[in-house]
Amino acid sequence: MPSTSEVGHAKNVANLQKLTEQVTVYTLYNPPVDNLTIANLQALYWKKRTN
Repeated sequence: MPSTSEVGHAKNVANLQKLTEQVTVYTLYNPPVDNLTIANLQALYWKKRTN
């Protein structure tokens, strides 16, 4: 029986978009790691969306 789970690059990019949208609404969002800032998450999303 084939797997019905959603995996792969497209699903990861979609989840990154969801994460970015969710943390954007939190005014107190202040990640300890610079790579997790909203600006960096958005940049990563747009970069990976085209790959």
